[in-house]
Amino acid sequence: MTSGCVRHAVRLACAASLAATLAWPAAAGAAITIELFDRENRGAVDDEPVGINIADCEMNEAWNFRFSMSTVPSNAHLDVWLGSACDQLANRDGADASDCVQVYGDILMQVGYVRFMLEAPTLVNPTAPGCDEEVKTTTKIWVLIINEDADETIYDSGTYDVSIDTQRPAAPTEVTVEFGENRAIVNWKMAEGTQASEEWGFRVLCDPNPTVTAADADADADADPDAEAGADADDDTTEATDAGGDAGGGCSTTGTFAEGDEPLEDWYCTGQIVGTAVRTRQVDGLTNGTEYHFGVVALDDSRNPSLVSMVVCTVPEEVDDFWETYEAAGGQAEGGCACTAPGTGPAAGGVLALLFGATLLRRRAAGRRRGDPR
Repeated sequence: MTSGCVRHAVRLACAASLAATLAWPAAAGAAITIELFDRENRGAVDDEPVGINIADCEMNEAWNFRFSMSTVPSNAHLDVWLGSACDQLANRDGADASDCVQVYGDILMQVGYVRFMLEAPTLVNPTAPGCDEEVKTTTKIWVLIINEDADETIYDSGTYDVSIDTQRPAAPTEVTVEFGENRAIVNWKMAEGTQASEEWGFRVLCDPNPTVTAADADADADADPDAEAGADADDDTTEATDAGGDAGGGCSTTGTFAEGDEPLEDWYCTGQIVGTAVRTRQVDGLTNGTEYHFGVVALDDSRNPSLVSMVVCTVPEEVDDFWETYEAAGGQAEGGCACTAPGTGPAAGGVLALLFGATLLRRRAAGRRRGDPR
């Protein structure tokens, strides 16, 4: 015989089960899994960087999401919110409502995939979409299926976190440049205390830019009424630097970019120079006798560029190496084996002195390797 206490407990359990069945559809409690399946301007959704940076925001990059539904609940509606703890009614509709911003309301629910899109400026700043503010944070997307009762209870929900970084890293410091023949070597440092996350890589800026095609250069000159004046200034600089380029000195002409500018893609003359330890880059393809302006920007982990560093200038010039000097002095040796120096003039004497000094150094070095104390 079943006791009265047991029968009473069974009745309570059945009543609770019936109440739950009436209040919620059968699928209640299954968390929504949100998938990012497409990003405009990206080859793949997991391409680095995975979050939103300055360029993504400025290009209005669209993030396309989807999730799957196996049933469509009745007496419920589907919303998308951005913010903190948006599954709490107080954060959606109350004194703390500023914590959450509704971006979609009453999305059509259907069995299968439900899709929605959010643009990068909205993800960066839901209350006032835009890219002016520098932020480094994580925003949370909430998909809420809300029961249409007085308490707006949540039938089902899902979240997706998006990392946001629209802060620029610190600009490189102590930028210098050394000239060579048709080339320049740019060096830089980072300010002491700069985080490694702000030194993911670097890019060098050049003006004139040796990577610009001749057609582009002609078009720029036609569009710039001061181009001819700039060319004259370069000619003057060449006359003043016949003895060699000014390595890291000041600029005698006005360049396209200046310290503190936001860098433009057309100014870059190198690709991304990856590595926190890299602090130098050789730039080839320059024209001797032309003054070149150089700047550097740092790239952080999110690939945000810093503002332009201090700008330095140099004039590449022809450089005579040892063998050019030797041959100009009358030397005819080939391969480093034997040589003759015709004549007994001063030039020949100078060449012989150079060769004798080099031979003496080699003999002394060989003697040290053998243990000879000479």
